[in-house]
Amino acid sequence: MNWCWPVVEPCYNYGLSYLCVKVGHIWKLKKNLVLLTSALDKLSAERDVVLNRVNAGELKGEQRLATVGTWLSQVETIETHTNLLIEVASSRNASSQDVSERLSTYGCWFLTCDLGEEVFKKLTQVQSLSGAGQEFQEVTEQPPPPVVQVKICPKTVGLDTTLKKTWKSLRRDETRMLGIYGMGGVGKTTLLTLINNKFVEVKNEYDVVVWVESSKDADVGKIQDAIGERLHICDNNWSTYSRTEKAGEISRVLRDMKPRFVLLLDDLWEDVSLTAIGIPVLGRKYKVVFTTRSKDVCSVMGANEDIQVQCLSETDAWDLFDMKVKCDGLNNEISGIAKKIVAKCCGLPLALEVIRKTMASKSTVIQWGRALDTLESYPSEMKGTEKGIFQVLKLSYDYLETKNAKCFLYCALFPKAYYIKQDELVEYWIGEGFIDEKDGRGRAKDRCYEIIDNLVGAGLLLESNKKVYMHDMIRDMALWIVSEFRDGERFVVRTDAGLSQLPDVTDWTTVTKMSLINNEIKNIPDDPEFPDQTNLVTLFLQNNKLVDIVGRFFQVLSTLVVLDLSWNLQITELPKGISELVSLRLLNLSGTSIKYLPEVAAAALDSCLLKILEQLKGLQLLTVTVNNDSVLEEFLGSTRLAGITHGLYLEGLKVPFAAIGELSSLHKLEMVNCDITESGTEWEGKRRDQYSPSTSSSEITQSNPWFKDLSAVVINSCIHLKDLTWLVYAANLESLSVESSPKMTEIINKEKAACVGVDPFQELQVLRLHYLKELGSIYGSQVSFPKLKLNKVDIENCPNLHQRPFKRNRAVVNEEDRISQLPEALILQILSLLPTKDVIATSVLSKQWQSLWKMVPILMFDSCDHKRKLGTFSKDVCKTLHSHKAPILQSLHLDVDFDTCTAIDIGILLGIAFGRNVRKLLLDVYPENNKSNRPFNFPPTLLYTFETLETLILRFHALVDVPSQICLKSLKTLHLDYMYYEDDESVCNLLSGCPFLETLVVSRAACGDGITTFIIEVPSLQSLSIHDENDGVDHWEYVINAPSLKYLHIDLEKGSEVCLSETSLELVKAKISCVTINEKLLGSLTSVKMLSLLFWPPLEVKYPTGSIFYRLVYLEVYTGKPAWWNLLMFMLDTSPNLQVLKLLIDQWHKIEDHVVCEKWNQPMKVPECLLLHLETFVWEGYEGKRKEEKEVAKYILRNTSRLKKVTFSKTNCSSEKRLEMLEELASVVKTSSSCQFEFE
Repeated sequence: MNWCWPVVEPCYNYGLSYLCVKVGHIWKLKKNLVLLTSALDKLSAERDVVLNRVNAGELKGEQRLATVGTWLSQVETIETHTNLLIEVASSRNASSQDVSERLSTYGCWFLTCDLGEEVFKKLTQVQSLSGAGQEFQEVTEQPPPPVVQVKICPKTVGLDTTLKKTWKSLRRDETRMLGIYGMGGVGKTTLLTLINNKFVEVKNEYDVVVWVESSKDADVGKIQDAIGERLHICDNNWSTYSRTEKAGEISRVLRDMKPRFVLLLDDLWEDVSLTAIGIPVLGRKYKVVFTTRSKDVCSVMGANEDIQVQCLSETDAWDLFDMKVKCDGLNNEISGIAKKIVAKCCGLPLALEVIRKTMASKSTVIQWGRALDTLESYPSEMKGTEKGIFQVLKLSYDYLETKNAKCFLYCALFPKAYYIKQDELVEYWIGEGFIDEKDGRGRAKDRCYEIIDNLVGAGLLLESNKKVYMHDMIRDMALWIVSEFRDGERFVVRTDAGLSQLPDVTDWTTVTKMSLINNEIKNIPDDPEFPDQTNLVTLFLQNNKLVDIVGRFFQVLSTLVVLDLSWNLQITELPKGISELVSLRLLNLSGTSIKYLPEVAAAALDSCLLKILEQLKGLQLLTVTVNNDSVLEEFLGSTRLAGITHGLYLEGLKVPFAAIGELSSLHKLEMVNCDITESGTEWEGKRRDQYSPSTSSSEITQSNPWFKDLSAVVINSCIHLKDLTWLVYAANLESLSVESSPKMTEIINKEKAACVGVDPFQELQVLRLHYLKELGSIYGSQVSFPKLKLNKVDIENCPNLHQRPFKRNRAVVNEEDRISQLPEALILQILSLLPTKDVIATSVLSKQWQSLWKMVPILMFDSCDHKRKLGTFSKDVCKTLHSHKAPILQSLHLDVDFDTCTAIDIGILLGIAFGRNVRKLLLDVYPENNKSNRPFNFPPTLLYTFETLETLILRFHALVDVPSQICLKSLKTLHLDYMYYEDDESVCNLLSGCPFLETLVVSRAACGDGITTFIIEVPSLQSLSIHDENDGVDHWEYVINAPSLKYLHIDLEKGSEVCLSETSLELVKAKISCVTINEKLLGSLTSVKMLSLLFWPPLEVKYPTGSIFYRLVYLEVYTGKPAWWNLLMFMLDTSPNLQVLKLLIDQWHKIEDHVVCEKWNQPMKVPECLLLHLETFVWEGYEGKRKEEKEVAKYILRNTSRLKKVTFSKTNCSSEKRLEMLEELASVVKTSSSCQFEFE
């Protein structure tokens, strides 16, 4: 045995060691269990501490460290397993407390051994995790920046279209940079916020979206700091970096780590260098979007596309205001005032929001009315406007250069919504001295146009067809700026104020500019309150009613630089004191009758006026009217006045062509009853001087161009003129009007204009030629009009002119007049939708439209448009009908009342209409106010000659008196709405005289119409509608014999019944609404295919017996009447082939909850249609409140086997309630799984 011990000993030792370990686990099980419980409690407490720290960090937007997350996950796992193990060990330990028992019990030894070992392992694991939580110095860290930081954005109105356009542009690969521009407060930031949030939808395509809020005083450093914060690269050393170093860091991150970036820059005021900021712009994966108030910034930044955010439309503005204020709760009067207040905001969202806050607490008409008055007269005094609106808008003003700011404020002198011609505004600015003329007048004008472009680009002016205007809120802001004396300026603006005298001004010495345009001022008296000296520089008195101005007024205005008295038609003279205006530079006397000065003899009056004007050494711009040959000669001889004349109006003169050409500053020329004198020698000489060969080539160049600034010419009643060839030199002519010049044969004579080398009319946009009987051509056959606008061409009574400018240049069409490009048939169709008075108004648009209205096939006349005196309506209509040239008068609608038209007049109009072969006639007749006139007697004789009439609609106060049979063989549609009838025979004669009548509509009022039995016997009738308002006082009856009837609609009240004399086998659809069941009527509808029923049956009803609706496939039953289910079951029992069943709610006759109804009694036999044919079941307005409703619904669902679609709809129902009802009803459906069950 000794030889085998060495072999056995290792096994013995291993076995003994294993046995000792196992026994030790069993022996220490209780102790280890206690230790494990204690260790787990300690670990749990440690876990709670760490978790609290993690939660605190996450509240700050941080995220847990990965090691902390792993440790917490391990603790959670081992805690779950350990608790389960402790529970098992404790239960087993309690069942055998003695160790020896555990060791000796058969079958338990190994189980206890394994349990002890498992407890020991868990104890070791728990102890290994313990203490690690205390070692965590940090448990959270700053997370990596999210791709998109969603920004809160309020609900918007009116931005959907702009958002779609912007987003579509951004999604294009070629779009790298996008500019969004618009005036302050228009919604640019809101749009950018919406764009930022939309990037969430495509966040996987980008690495980061960076939002930077710029501002007026933001610089590159501040933008870099904002980007650094967003990218989380701003450490403790960031503030010590130079701009170059910051740019390098930003560029490194965006280039190497986040190349697919989006940069959103809000509110840029000037261009910024993206490279200086550190934005890498060499790749193709980035996007840059910025907002700005200036379109120029978009250009300088190099945006691929510019998108303008415009003010809201009138509808959208009201919707936005209504959404905020809840105007539905306001009465009609307040609502009307609210709409006017909204209109004052002109669609500016900022203004709407500020006004909304101000008016939120206002609830009375007085408060709203007071607010409207304040907003109209003194907007700056409206609560919130100064700080909330004007201060925001003023930022754009503050950013302007001093010169541009002055020019901007000047525009506020003009009336609200006034379109200022740019060339006139330029002259005003130059006259004011805003622009220096040291480099010449041409350069000064160019500078003015540049300022206009800058103001338009900044959103402070709006542009339209070479005119500019101010948004109402921008104008109010400008007036707020100049309302107080600041920087030596103060404006007084009282335009359209209804003033009859100069306004009360407390301190005239502080006022520098005054505008009183469009008022009623007749004279300026010698007011003692005038100061001895003022500082007034600008005075606008256009379009008043001035007759007299005292001399002292000009004496105290010696500082006046600009004086505009234009369009004061009644003023004939200026006082001698006008010579005191030594500083005057711009004087506008156009549209006045000024000729004389009071102290001078009549023979020399006009000459004296010219001498006084010459004494105004500062005068730089003059618009004047001349109607005397000697004065014109003297005027043209004045080099000074000729050089500053901007507008010249000539009346009854012989005008020397050559001298007019020398007026270098002339912009507008108008000649009435004048003749232009010229000689062949003079023409040839001037032409040689005008165009001379270039020194470098044989090209012809302008040396001293005539009419270089002439833009508008008006020629009227110049009876001796044969041509206007001198216009060949007006290279910048934009508008030409020639009228009533009977000897004019051509506009440009080709022989005179030969060798000039210039194509005329290259800038022409407006052309008006009227009453030129001899005019044969404009300029031979070679002329082209590249800028001529189609809707600005008006040629009338020029019978020999076959050369039409728009025919040779159809490619050049004004986009604003697209309707004129449409086919004539389509234009006529559009015009047919308008009242005739509006259609006739289109005749003034152009020659093309002059006669177009006469071909419109539909005419509509309303006597309400002729509230003048009796008879004018019929005369106007007669005149129009006689002028009408359409081959067929498709429709005539006469809406007349006896206030403006007599019965005889109506008869005459109808006679004319019948003579025009009208096909459709609508006649609405109303009685005279507060009088009970006899109804208009429709002339029966006309009914014998109405051969083309297809539709006749008679309504209201008219009488049908047809004593004998008539013949309306073409009539197919007849409406008799609330008519009067002479007797029963009249109805019979009328209807029997319509052998091909297909549609009949009868409406009758409760007051009666002269008959009780209405007989309808028309074999051809296919559609019949009866609306009866009988109140039950009389018994009315309808007898219907219409074998071809297909569509029937009967709506009866009390006291009426219907009798279908024979069953119509053609009937397709019927809708019956009656107060009581009519057995005969219901029984005569057995051939119908589609039936809608609304009855109010009593509790017991005798339905027609033996009636089977074999053809009925579609049934509607209204559920608003008590015991409606009785009618439903009758129809189900008698409609074996029914496929569609709809139960509808009648909102006017809903069953109130307190009404006691007959109980639902389940039928003994299931209707055949439910078992075999019903496929669609719809119940609209299902309430489910009444037990009877639920039982009916469940009965139908339970007994149908072929249902394909079931729909229940209910309003004002919560989703939980809807789900509950759906489950309850769906549970009883006896059909295949293919049935579509919906609860809307």
